[in-house]
Amino acid sequence: MNNVKKYHSHPLVEAVSPMSNYFLEVLFDTGEYKLYDVKPLFKKIDVFKELKSTNGLFRQVVVGSLGHAVEWNDDIDIAAEELYCNGVISLSSKRSHLSAT
Repeated sequence: MNNVKKYHSHPLVEAVSPMSNYFLEVLFDTGEYKLYDVKPLFKKIDVFKELKSTNGLFRQVVVGSLGHAVEWNDDIDIAAEELYCNGVISLSSKRSHLSAT
């Protein structure tokens, strides 16, 4: 029997925190923290407007799909690859403690 190793092409999400001004702070399984700005998605994808218009929804973000995405509900999610490739590396080794929007 062969030992099959599973590889993924990008790091997986271990934790996510909603930050002020519609940013997400994302911890990946590499130990890297990245900040991801959700605001541009409001203009590109209509369903993301709900994060802004539904009071408290943005703060309900969770890690979903075994770390392959973050999600808010059945309709709104962001793939780990998108978060990793387009997130900005946090320059601080300490997590920021900004309040959520």
